[in-house]
Amino acid sequence: MKKTSKRLWALLLSVIMVLSMSMSVFAAADADTITVTVKATISGETDDSTEIFTEKVTLPKNCSGDGHLFEVPKDVSYDITQPTVADALFAAMEQNVPGTEPLLDTGYPYTEAVLSYNWDKSTAPNGLYIIYYNGVCTETVESTAHSWKGYAWMIYKGSIAEKNLYRKYASSETVEDGDVICMNYQYQEENF
Repeated sequence: MKKTSKRLWALLLSVIMVLSMSMSVFAAADADTITVTVKATISGETDDSTEIFTEKVTLPKNCSGDGHLFEVPKDVSYDITQPTVADALFAAMEQNVPGTEPLLDTGYPYTEAVLSYNWDKSTAPNGLYIIYYNGVCTETVESTAHSWKGYAWMIYKGSIAEKNLYRKYASSETVEDGDVICMNYQYQEENF
Protein backbone atom coordinates (compact mmCIF):
# COMPACT_ATOMS: atom_id res chain seq x y z
CA MET A 1 0.00 0.00 0.00
CA LYS A 2 2.88 2.34 0.87
CA LYS A 3 4.53 1.82 -2.54
CA THR A 4 1.25 2.43 -4.36
CA SER A 5 0.63 5.73 -2.56
CA LYS A 6 4.20 6.86 -3.26
CA ARG A 7 3.75 6.05 -6.95
CA LEU A 8 0.41 7.83 -6.98
CA TRP A 9 1.96 10.94 -5.38
CA ALA A 10 4.87 10.82 -7.84
CA LEU A 11 2.44 10.58 -10.76
CA LEU A 12 0.30 13.41 -9.38
CA LEU A 13 3.35 15.65 -8.93
CA SER A 14 4.49 14.85 -12.47
CA VAL A 15 1.11 15.84 -13.85
CA ILE A 16 1.17 19.09 -11.84
CA MET A 17 4.67 19.92 -13.12
CA VAL A 18 3.67 19.28 -16.76
CA LEU A 19 0.54 21.43 -16.40
CA SER A 20 2.44 24.27 -14.71
CA MET A 21 5.04 24.29 -17.51
CA SER A 22 2.35 24.37 -20.20
CA MET A 23 0.65 27.32 -18.48
CA SER A 24 3.84 29.38 -18.69
CA VAL A 25 4.15 28.50 -22.39
CA PHE A 26 0.60 29.76 -23.02
CA ALA A 27 1.28 32.92 -21.00
CA ALA A 28 4.45 33.58 -23.00
CA ALA A 29 2.54 33.21 -26.28
CA ASP A 30 -0.07 35.75 -25.12
CA ALA A 31 2.68 38.13 -23.97
CA ASP A 32 4.04 38.22 -27.55
CA THR A 33 0.80 39.63 -29.02
CA ILE A 34 -1.54 42.57 -28.56
CA THR A 35 -5.25 42.94 -29.32
CA VAL A 36 -6.62 46.07 -31.01
CA THR A 37 -10.20 46.96 -31.98
CA VAL A 38 -10.78 48.56 -35.39
CA LYS A 39 -14.04 50.27 -36.34
CA ALA A 40 -14.82 51.47 -39.87
CA THR A 41 -17.52 54.11 -40.26
CA ILE A 42 -18.82 56.54 -42.87
CA SER A 43 -20.06 60.04 -41.95
CA GLY A 44 -22.93 61.59 -43.82
CA GLU A 45 -23.58 65.25 -44.52
CA THR A 46 -24.31 65.69 -40.83
CA ASP A 47 -21.97 64.46 -38.09
CA ASP A 48 -23.87 61.16 -37.84
CA SER A 49 -21.87 58.12 -38.85
CA THR A 50 -22.84 54.66 -40.04
CA GLU A 51 -20.81 51.70 -38.84
CA ILE A 52 -19.47 49.42 -41.57
CA PHE A 53 -17.72 46.89 -39.32
CA THR A 54 -15.95 46.36 -36.00
CA GLU A 55 -13.12 43.83 -35.80
CA LYS A 56 -10.82 42.75 -32.97
CA VAL A 57 -7.39 41.89 -34.36
CA THR A 58 -4.36 40.24 -32.79
CA LEU A 59 -0.95 41.53 -33.81
CA PRO A 60 2.59 40.47 -32.88
CA LYS A 61 4.40 42.82 -30.47
CA ASN A 62 7.50 42.69 -32.66
CA CYS A 63 7.26 43.44 -36.40
CA SER A 64 10.94 43.34 -37.26
CA GLY A 65 11.99 42.32 -40.77
CA ASP A 66 8.95 41.53 -42.90
CA GLY A 67 6.63 41.37 -39.89
CA HIS A 68 4.39 44.24 -41.04
CA LEU A 69 1.25 43.60 -43.08
CA PHE A 70 2.35 46.11 -45.71
CA GLU A 71 5.20 46.22 -48.21
CA VAL A 72 7.96 48.75 -47.64
CA PRO A 73 9.55 49.69 -50.99
CA LYS A 74 13.36 49.64 -51.17
CA ASP A 75 13.57 53.40 -51.73
CA VAL A 76 11.57 54.16 -48.54
CA SER A 77 13.22 54.92 -45.20
CA TYR A 78 11.31 52.93 -42.56
CA ASP A 79 12.48 51.19 -39.39
CA ILE A 80 9.54 50.90 -36.95
CA THR A 81 9.50 47.42 -35.39
CA GLN A 82 6.26 47.71 -33.38
CA PRO A 83 2.76 47.07 -34.76
CA THR A 84 1.24 50.21 -36.28
CA VAL A 85 -2.18 51.62 -37.04
CA ALA A 86 -1.66 50.47 -40.65
CA ASP A 87 -1.05 46.89 -39.47
CA ALA A 88 -4.27 46.98 -37.41
CA LEU A 89 -6.31 48.49 -40.28
CA PHE A 90 -5.01 45.93 -42.77
CA ALA A 91 -5.62 42.98 -40.38
CA ALA A 92 -9.18 44.20 -39.71
CA MET A 93 -9.93 44.50 -43.43
CA GLU A 94 -8.61 40.97 -44.05
CA GLN A 95 -10.92 39.66 -41.30
CA ASN A 96 -13.89 41.64 -42.62
CA VAL A 97 -13.31 40.63 -46.27
CA PRO A 98 -11.37 37.33 -46.15
CA GLY A 99 -8.69 36.99 -48.79
CA THR A 100 -8.06 40.75 -48.99
CA GLU A 101 -4.46 41.47 -49.97
CA PRO A 102 -3.25 45.04 -49.43
CA LEU A 103 -2.25 46.42 -52.83
CA LEU A 104 0.77 48.73 -53.06
CA ASP A 105 -0.67 51.03 -55.75
CA THR A 106 1.90 53.42 -57.22
CA GLY A 107 0.02 54.50 -60.35
CA TYR A 108 -2.56 57.11 -61.15
CA PRO A 109 -5.38 56.63 -61.88
CA TYR A 110 -5.46 54.17 -59.02
CA THR A 111 -6.51 50.55 -59.44
CA GLU A 112 -9.91 49.88 -57.88
CA ALA A 113 -9.33 47.58 -54.93
CA VAL A 114 -10.75 46.59 -51.56
CA LEU A 115 -7.57 47.92 -49.93
CA SER A 116 -4.73 49.88 -51.52
CA TYR A 117 -2.00 52.21 -50.30
CA ASN A 118 1.08 54.13 -51.37
CA TRP A 119 4.05 55.83 -49.70
CA ASP A 120 4.85 59.52 -49.32
CA LYS A 121 8.55 59.52 -50.20
CA SER A 122 9.03 63.29 -50.25
CA THR A 123 8.29 63.98 -46.57
CA ALA A 124 10.68 62.68 -43.90
CA PRO A 125 10.04 60.29 -42.29
CA ASN A 126 8.38 58.49 -45.19
CA GLY A 127 4.84 57.34 -44.50
CA LEU A 128 2.10 55.07 -45.82
CA TYR A 129 -1.24 56.57 -46.82
CA ILE A 130 -4.38 54.63 -47.68
CA ILE A 131 -6.07 55.10 -51.06
CA TYR A 132 -8.89 52.52 -50.95
CA TYR A 133 -10.35 51.05 -47.76
CA ASN A 134 -13.32 48.69 -47.88
CA GLY A 135 -13.49 49.50 -51.60
CA VAL A 136 -14.06 53.24 -50.96
CA CYS A 137 -11.55 55.75 -52.40
CA THR A 138 -10.64 59.34 -51.58
CA GLU A 139 -12.86 61.67 -53.66
CA THR A 140 -11.80 65.19 -54.64
CA VAL A 141 -14.59 67.77 -54.73
CA GLU A 142 -12.39 70.82 -55.39
CA SER A 143 -8.64 71.27 -55.67
CA THR A 144 -6.41 74.33 -56.14
CA ALA A 145 -2.68 74.94 -55.81
CA HIS A 146 -3.16 75.73 -52.10
CA SER A 147 -6.26 73.84 -51.02
CA TRP A 148 -8.12 70.54 -51.26
CA LYS A 149 -11.75 69.68 -50.48
CA GLY A 150 -13.25 66.25 -50.64
CA TYR A 151 -14.00 62.97 -48.89
CA ALA A 152 -11.20 60.97 -47.35
CA TRP A 153 -10.51 58.28 -44.75
CA MET A 154 -9.55 59.92 -41.44
CA ILE A 155 -8.10 57.83 -38.60
CA TYR A 156 -9.03 58.45 -34.96
CA LYS A 157 -7.72 56.96 -31.72
CA GLY A 158 -10.88 55.90 -29.91
CA SER A 159 -14.16 57.17 -31.35
CA ILE A 160 -14.90 60.03 -33.72
CA ALA A 161 -16.63 61.86 -30.87
CA GLU A 162 -13.32 62.01 -28.98
CA LYS A 163 -11.87 63.99 -31.95
CA ASN A 164 -8.46 62.46 -31.24
CA LEU A 165 -7.24 62.41 -34.85
CA TYR A 166 -3.93 60.67 -35.59
CA ARG A 167 -1.62 63.37 -36.95
CA LYS A 168 1.06 61.13 -38.48
CA TYR A 169 0.85 58.47 -41.16
CA ALA A 170 -0.87 55.16 -40.37
CA SER A 171 2.55 53.49 -40.68
CA SER A 172 4.13 55.88 -38.15
CA GLU A 173 1.63 55.56 -35.29
CA THR A 174 2.24 52.50 -33.10
CA VAL A 175 -0.54 50.70 -31.25
CA GLU A 176 -0.73 49.13 -27.81
CA ASP A 177 -2.82 46.35 -26.32
CA GLY A 178 -6.45 47.46 -25.92
CA ASP A 179 -6.29 50.43 -28.33
CA VAL A 180 -9.40 51.32 -30.33
CA ILE A 181 -8.94 52.76 -33.83
CA CYS A 182 -11.77 54.35 -35.81
CA MET A 183 -11.36 54.65 -39.58
CA ASN A 184 -13.97 57.21 -40.71
CA TYR A 185 -14.77 58.30 -44.28
CA GLN A 186 -15.71 61.97 -44.06
CA TYR A 187 -15.67 65.39 -45.72
CA GLN A 188 -12.34 67.16 -45.25
CA GLU A 189 -10.82 70.53 -46.22
CA GLU A 190 -7.09 71.18 -46.24
CA ASN A 191 -5.05 74.31 -46.92
CA PHE A 192 -1.33 74.14 -47.69
